Amino acid sequence: MQTKLIVSKEDKEKIELLRKEVNKLDELSTFYLNGLLNNKEFAFGTFDNDNIIAGIYFHRFDTILYIDWLFVKEEYQNKGIGKSLINKILNSKEELEKLLGGKITKCNIESRGEKSNSIYTKMGFKGSSNSYNEDMLSKRFK
Repeated sequence: MQTKLIVSKEDKEKIELLRKEVNKLDELSTFYLNGLLNNKEFAFGTFDNDNIIAGIYFHRFDTILYIDWLFVKEEYQNKGIGKSLINKILNSKEELEKLLGGKITKCNIESRGEKSNSIYTKMGFKGSSNSYNEDMLSKRFK
């Protein structure tokens, strides 16, 4: 398995289809697809051969990095892939600052589901409702 930044139009469309499938959404989000296509939203994807099996969406606003979505194809869940994607974000500050065009001083997670909440909790993050802003997360971005 390989994790990489999603850059091609084809992969951006595939990862958005996967997000829809994993989260059992009724329709494709033009908001997120357009964000990906217009480089306002970014994603790392995990691939098994040439198939995207997981993803994490993120964007920067001011100096805050926001993690918007974390999703893993059902048959690949509970194998550490979600945790690996979160760690990819946490360990890529300089790469993300270059990609996003600015300094990052803080990271917030906006959780979008029970399964991703479980991963964040297992990794030691604390939050209220669906928002996580834990010191251990932000310390890596100082």
